[in-house]
Amino acid sequence: MVFELWRTLCWRLLLIAACIALFLGNTICALTDNFALLMIGRAPGGVGVAMFWTNAALAAAAMSHPDAKSLAVSRVLIGASNASVVGVPLGKAVSDAWRWEDALLLMAVLSALALAMVIRWIHVPRIEESQLQSTLAERLRAVCRPDILRALLSYLLIFGGIMAVFSYLASFLVRYTQFPSAYVTPVLALYGVADIVGNLVSSKRIPNQLEGMFKRLLVVLAFSLTAISLFGA
Repeated sequence: MVFELWRTLCWRLLLIAACIALFLGNTICALTDNFALLMIGRAPGGVGVAMFWTNAALAAAAMSHPDAKSLAVSRVLIGASNASVVGVPLGKAVSDAWRWEDALLLMAVLSALALAMVIRWIHVPRIEESQLQSTLAERLRAVCRPDILRALLSYLLIFGGIMAVFSYLASFLVRYTQFPSAYVTPVLALYGVADIVGNLVSSKRIPNQLEGMFKRLLVVLAFSLTAISLFGA
């Protein structure tokens, strides 16, 4: 029972830690002119983003009615999509209009605001009796199942490919497709819009027909990323 109590507390503490890591990382990057320190500052920022979205999905599921858990998680993912639509182009626009340090300062301010919102509105739900029956060892054994490990490996490859493309999309557009820099921001926004549409469509199909949906999505994703690499110029 102590483990379960800690588990329910853990995702709230991790959300707070993620916001603090984002604030510190962005602040360090914005205030330094040393490349090594810039790289060090990016590390807590990257860890903070991953921690935040993962635990935000857990918090949404834990704080929702059992029948609405999937919908709650999909709304968190839509929030991530909205961040892509608004945040990425906004950061690009701020860095183009002023300095890239100003975009990082803006991110630090937003991280502090997110921290205040988590502390104010995210609360630990009441522990259900059924949740007190599983132990840490049982949960670790469940994660180490071969099918779960294969799923985790597929997620690693999927998101690695997506983030590799998205991270270098701006440089790719300017360097290889001769896009003017002013066009990069709308293209990044279009990426985010497509992300929102995909989440909305996917949320309608949860929990039905997941296997077929994932297979079709993976085929489309593989074709799209290959096409960008081969024919992007």
